[in-house]
Amino acid sequence: MEVSFTKEETLKLIEEYYSRLEGRQVKASASAKKGYTGWHDEETCVTTIAISEKMEFVGMSKEVKETITEDQLNTMLIALFDLYEFDLTSLSLDDGLSSKWVGYGMNEHEEKTAFFKGITVNVKKKKNQSLEKRPKGN
Repeated sequence: MEVSFTKEETLKLIEEYYSRLEGRQVKASASAKKGYTGWHDEETCVTTIAISEKMEFVGMSKEVKETITEDQLNTMLIALFDLYEFDLTSLSLDDGLSSKWVGYGMNEHEEKTAFFKGITVNVKKKKNQSLEKRPKGN
């Protein structure tokens, strides 16, 4: 079954993963910006998902940030959904570029804006693997 999570819900999933499975209290964030890729510098969306937490370094409290890749996010969600007896079969980011025309006359041009709306996952409910042999009759 396909399930969509908003950006805020996605960040909550990440924070829950770190809290329940790694015992760390982190703050998750996500942003999207316009970037360029390829030989012809095609415009594309670059989505950055990161966590931050306070750590002690040499007696000083510092905020440390770590970027999470899409592969890491996939691995994290597999482990988290496993707690709720679901198998994650696929993950896709709901990100991209939206465009609008601005200006007038000779100044009219297209502006593209990057967006990250959340994630879409495909999951399957796990089947009960341990089938007990029940005694036959009394």
